[in-house]
Amino acid sequence: MGEQAYLRTDNVIDFISSMRMTIHSLDQIPNDPTFWKWVVLGIHSALQGALVCHLSGTADLGALKDGKVFRKYLAWLRDEPGAKYRQPDLCNVIGLVERLQNSEKRKESAGEVFELTLEEESAIKRLHKLRIGFTHYPPQSWSIEIDYFKKIILPALNVIKKISEDPWPFRHADEDQKRNIVQLLALIEKHETVAC
Repeated sequence: MGEQAYLRTDNVIDFISSMRMTIHSLDQIPNDPTFWKWVVLGIHSALQGALVCHLSGTADLGALKDGKVFRKYLAWLRDEPGAKYRQPDLCNVIGLVERLQNSEKRKESAGEVFELTLEEESAIKRLHKLRIGFTHYPPQSWSIEIDYFKKIILPALNVIKKISEDPWPFRHADEDQKRNIVQLLALIEKHETVAC
């Protein structure tokens, strides 16, 4: 019998993978414009991954959704009598962006508080809405201006870049991963498909 193979991943690896998927999809667009869908999914995943890394403190609670399941999870972490393990849900990108900008909405200490521009906030809301539409595709047809994608991708990428420059989110990344993150951000930013 052969040795069992495993996929081993974590938040940093997933973030880097999302960035790579974004670049791969951007490279495919000249031959197949439907890859804009995968650019949207990739950059949304990268943004969410960066936010999770940035907002998660030493207890890894900073990106989790509020509510009953979260309270049960906390009780279990505190080893309260009768508490049962419940995996809490991750907060969506819009909620994570609110926490990014407001320390009072945070669950624990983590990365720096950032103020986003109106353009960045608007782009992230549109990106999130597009991601939902592409992921849960209803019976419909779309015609989306290519410039619309560009107006969403670059501001979202700018937020990822701000996060990556903070020492907290990728503190557990090794030096190769940190260099890879810088290189991937530069490749997307300068990619001919999204460059203005």
